[in-house]
Amino acid sequence: MEYEHSAGGIGFFFVLLALSSLGWGFLLNRVTGLGRRFPDLPHLFFFSGAFGVLIEGDLFLLAGVLGLVKPLWFGLIVLVGIAGGAWSIVPLLRNREGKGKTNPKHFSGRILFLTLCVPFILPMFLDGLIPDVSGDAYLYHMTVPNYYVLEGRISPVPISFCYNYPLQIEMFHMAARCFGHEQAGVMMNIGLVLLTCLGLYLVGREMGDFRVGYLSSFFFLSLPLVMSWGPTSLVDLATGTYLAGGLLGLIQWHKTGKTFWLFVCGLCSGGAIAVKILMAAVSLGIFPLILLIFSLKRGGRFHPGRNLVLYFAGVLVTLLPWLVKNAVFTGNPVFPFLLERFPTRPDLLPSAHLLHRMHGIPPVKSAGAVLNRAIRIFPLLTWDGAWVPILSLFLIPVCFIRSLFHRKWRIFWSIEMLTVLFILYYGKNAQVRWFQGLFAIMMPALSLVCLDILKRTPSFRVILTVSGLFFLYLLGARYYQLNLQSSHRLPWFGLREKTVLEYLETQDRTNEAAFIHHHVPEGGKVFVQEMEIMSVGRWMRRRFVQGGQLWINQWEKDKGGEGRDPEVLLDAFEEEEVTHIYATRHQTSRNFQQLLEHYSLKRGFFLGGGIYELELKGRSGQK
Repeated sequence: MEYEHSAGGIGFFFVLLALSSLGWGFLLNRVTGLGRRFPDLPHLFFFSGAFGVLIEGDLFLLAGVLGLVKPLWFGLIVLVGIAGGAWSIVPLLRNREGKGKTNPKHFSGRILFLTLCVPFILPMFLDGLIPDVSGDAYLYHMTVPNYYVLEGRISPVPISFCYNYPLQIEMFHMAARCFGHEQAGVMMNIGLVLLTCLGLYLVGREMGDFRVGYLSSFFFLSLPLVMSWGPTSLVDLATGTYLAGGLLGLIQWHKTGKTFWLFVCGLCSGGAIAVKILMAAVSLGIFPLILLIFSLKRGGRFHPGRNLVLYFAGVLVTLLPWLVKNAVFTGNPVFPFLLERFPTRPDLLPSAHLLHRMHGIPPVKSAGAVLNRAIRIFPLLTWDGAWVPILSLFLIPVCFIRSLFHRKWRIFWSIEMLTVLFILYYGKNAQVRWFQGLFAIMMPALSLVCLDILKRTPSFRVILTVSGLFFLYLLGARYYQLNLQSSHRLPWFGLREKTVLEYLETQDRTNEAAFIHHHVPEGGKVFVQEMEIMSVGRWMRRRFVQGGQLWINQWEKDKGGEGRDPEVLLDAFEEEEVTHIYATRHQTSRNFQQLLEHYSLKRGFFLGGGIYELELKGRSGQK
C-alpha cells in the first residue's frame, strides 16, 4: 500500500498550517487597519484566525488553478504567512496597550477552564492522527484534494457535482496531501473547533459576562457531535467559526452602532458558505433579514440600504474566488444552483439534478407537514447524542418571547429563534451533523439560561455545577467507551506507524487501491467505474477519473452513440487519457460491457471489481 504515516510529521505540518493561517490574518489586520478597531486581544486573535484561514485557502486555490500544486509553492505560501504574521504581531500588540487589559482576577478562572477542557481536546487531537475513513471522506472531502494533487492542478471535473462546491477547508487537505501528510489538513478542523470556542466565548461575554463565555465554549466542546466529527475531514464543524464570527459582528454592530462590524459580519458569513454551501441559509437568509429588521427599527443614522450593502460586500469578498472558479469551470458561478439562469456545462446537469432530488430544500409545506418533520428530528438528535441542541430547541422559543419585553439583547434572541425554525423545518431532510455550525451559535443561549438558573438558586449553585460537570464528563466517557468497543482502538493508536498501516490493511478501499496500483504503472490513468462520486479515489496514488451510470449515459448522449456503439465510450476515454478501467458490478450500459470485451485486456479481479487495460493505439484489440 502506497501510504506513509508519521505522527510527528502530521503534527509538524499541522502546526505550520495553523501558524501560517494565523499569520495571514495578522498581516491582513495590520495592513488594512482592522486590527486597531477590535476592542481587545481575544477579538484580534479570533478574527485573525478566521480571516487567515480564508486568505490561505484562497491562495492554495489560486496556486491550484495556475497548476502549481507542488510542495515548493504551497511551502512558499505557508512560509510567507508565518513571516507576515511575525512582522505584524508586535505592532498589533502595541496598538492594544491600554485597551481591554486582562483582569488578574480572571487568570485562575482561565486556568481552571483550560484544565476542564483538556479531557475533550486531547482525545480529539489523538483521534485526528488516525487516517479518516468516514463515508464523506470518500465522497469528496479527501478524494477531491487527492485528485487535484495527482493532476498537479485544480481542473474541471465532469459530472461529479461535489468537485465544484466551495471547498475552503479542503484546500488545506490538498496542501497537506501535497506535503505527504494529509492528516495535517484534517487536523485543521480541530484547530477550527478551538477557534469556534474562542468565538463563542466572545459572544457569551457580550451577552452576559466571562462566565457565559466560558460555559458556551465548554458546552460546545463537550458535545458528542464535536468529539465524533472534529477529528475527521468533514467540514461541518468549521462552519461554527464563521457563524460565531457573523453573530459576534451583528451583536457588536447593534451594541456600538459602528458599521464596520457589518462588513466583518459579512466576511464571516461569506466564509461560512465557502466552507459549506448549506450555510447560505444563514448567511443569505437569517443574518441579512435580522440586519434589515433592526436597521428599520433603529432608524436615524442606521440606514437599511447602506447596512445591507456593507454586509453583502463582505460576503462577496470571501465568496468571489469560488464564484470565479465555478464560472470558469462550470459556466455557472453558483453551481449547482440556478441551472436555468446560467449556461451550465451540459455534462454537469444530470448530477446537479440528482443533488437537488437528494438534498434540495423542500418546497413550502403545510403546517401539519412541518410539524411532522419537526417531531421526527428529535430521534435523530438523540441518536447523535446532541442533548444540548434538544434543550436549545425548547428553551430558545421561550427566551425569544421573553426578549420581546426586554429590548437590550432582542437581536440575539431573534437570530436564535430563526435558527431554531430553520433546523426544525429543514432538519429531517438532512443529516444532523450538517447543522453543527448552527448548534455552535445556540450554545450562548443555553449558557445564559443555565447561568440565570444558578443565579436564582444560590443554595444549590455548587450542587448544580458539580452535577452538571459530572454529567458532561460521564457523557464524554460513555462516548469514548462505545468508540473503543466498536473500533478496538486505544487513544494513542495513531501515534504508531505500524499499527496504523496494519489498520489500513483491513480496509477494503485501501486494498482495492493497492490492487490498482499493482496493475497500473505510475504514468497510467484509471477510470473508476462505480457510483457517481463514491469511490476508491480517496486512496489512489495514480491519476484517476471516476463516474457511474450517469457519466456513461451522458458520454453516449454527447457522442451520439444511442446505446449501440461502444466506440463512443472509447472516444471519451481517449479524451480523458484513460489507460485502465477499474470496473465494479454496478449496472452499466451495454456499450460499456462491450467496451470491456472488445477493447481491453483483463488483468485481474478483486472483490467486486476487475482491472482492465485499454488497448487504444490503433484500437488493436478489436475482434
